[in-house]
Formats: sequence, C-alpha cells, structure tokens
Amino acid sequence: MKPDRGTIRTKGSIAPILALGIGFHDDLTVEENAEVYGVILGLARSDVRKLVEPILQFAGLEKFQDMELKHLSSGMKVRLGFSIAIQTAPDIFLIDEALAVGDMEFQQKCLEKFREFKKDGKSIVLVSHNTELIGNYCEKGLYLLNGETRVFGTSGEATRQYIDDISVASESRAKV
Repeated sequence: MKPDRGTIRTKGSIAPILALGIGFHDDLTVEENAEVYGVILGLARSDVRKLVEPILQFAGLEKFQDMELKHLSSGMKVRLGFSIAIQTAPDIFLIDEALAVGDMEFQQKCLEKFREFKKDGKSIVLVSHNTELIGNYCEKGLYLLNGETRVFGTSGEATRQYIDDISVASESRAKV
C-alpha cells in the first residue's frame, strides 16, 4: 500500500522484521532462505554466504540448515528472520510484533540485542501491544486508534493513554 500523505526520510540501511514468511520460500532450505532474505535486505550474495553460520547460530537453527522451511515451526521462522536482519547490521530496525512468537530464551536474546543497538545509536521502530516492552526500549511512543494519532509523545504517555482507553472500553462492555 502506498501512503496517501506524509513523508519519511531515513538515513542509513533498514532491516524489516514485519511478519512471518515475508521473503521466505517454504520449499527452500533454511540456509537457502537465509541467503535469499539477506539479498532481499540489500546484501551481496557473497557477503550473505559469509553470514550464514552466525545467522544460524544466533537463531539456534544450525541442526536445521538443510531442512526445508515448511517443516519449521512459526517460532523457528521468526528466529531465522530476526537473525538474518540483525546480521545485516542495519541502522534502522522495523519490528512488528515479531517477539510475540519466539520462545522466552530467544526473546531475551533479542532484547539483549536491542540494548546493544540502542547503545550503538541505532534506531528501532517497534510495533507492539506490549506496554512493558515499549516502556523499557522506546523513548518516543505513537499510539494509534482507528488509524488516527491518539498520542505522540514519550513512551510513557502513549502507553498510559492506551491502558486508559482499554480500561474504559472494558468498563463499557461490562455495563452492557
């Protein structure tokens, strides 16, 4: 979809982690998908080949490198996508609820990477309903309600308004 208005300016490379399966092909192996996804993210195929081992190690998928992707769980696919994206060393991460799928150990590994990225001055655009995650890792928050900006401010302001709106909606439903 193309935006109907507005402008986005970026400086640096972008790695999207937006949804399961974007850029993946079920009939390719895990290793082949790592190479294809890396190329989609803008790396030269020769560079991606050098990164396959670290990608598989971070994802914990070394034993599955020759397996077709269709045999992996959704969580394993998310781990692969996230691992590929971080190995491309982008300046900006676009992450849409990707951590909601992974297991707790992998989530902690990812959160540690977020801390490293933040310390290194990289930008993370995180889409989530997890207010704790937003509070811990985001300085700014944008809360959208029905496609309209409800709050744009600190992450605390945005999450407080989201929680208030959820509470009001729950109370309204309880009265019906």
